[in-house]
Amino acid sequence: MISNFLSTSPQVIRKHFVVLFLICSISKASEGLEPAHFGEARQDFLQSLKLPILQEGEQLIIRCGSTVSPWGRILTTACYETNGAITKSREIGKALRRALLGKRISPAKVDGKGVEIWFNFSLVYRRVKGAPKLLLLENHAFRSSELTESYIAAQRFNTGSWGLFCKRTKKPIFAQVLVSADGSLLGSKISADDQPELCTARILNAINQSRFIPAQMDGKPVNSTFIEIFYFSQLSQFR
Repeated sequence: MISNFLSTSPQVIRKHFVVLFLICSISKASEGLEPAHFGEARQDFLQSLKLPILQEGEQLIIRCGSTVSPWGRILTTACYETNGAITKSREIGKALRRALLGKRISPAKVDGKGVEIWFNFSLVYRRVKGAPKLLLLENHAFRSSELTESYIAAQRFNTGSWGLFCKRTKKPIFAQVLVSADGSLLGSKISADDQPELCTARILNAINQSRFIPAQMDGKPVNSTFIEIFYFSQLSQFR
């Protein structure tokens, strides 16, 4: 082992030290950043939901976001963007908002102190062999790798309302942010074809000034793409 190290070129040794330094730096920077999560409240939420009956093989994914206080209380919840029937999706969204309003989850923390954050989550609801199957995830479940309770999406420190200059439309605004494992912002972009420039500029500026708690996989911070959906419709004002 020692002989192998001594026979390694100085360039390779420096490379190993740089990699080790980066790993240690990320670990130190993300240390003290704890994401909000459902914890033991997950099953209580699922059991309290009153949901419409789905047809055999039918599946709906309801994507939601909540403002969570420094003490873990869910202050507001908005549900949007589904891959299934509109009527059932709205009914499930209402059931989720009723079940979660005022409830407590484990809060996000910075150095042990609670902070208010925007918390993305989703409900995967399907019917298999006559039985309902529910999965409550702490991410938006856009990718198959996110269909697990082990993955917690990055969380944005809450900075208030951003929709002052946005018009009501059926088309949502998708904001994508690259968040590193230490919580720093690496890049961002917005997809909003049906909104005035002042609206998208305000949202993008606010995002670029935001702070984030990094995503976690199996309890460890990881690089991720944070996706936030802004939906300004006549039926459902997202902000």
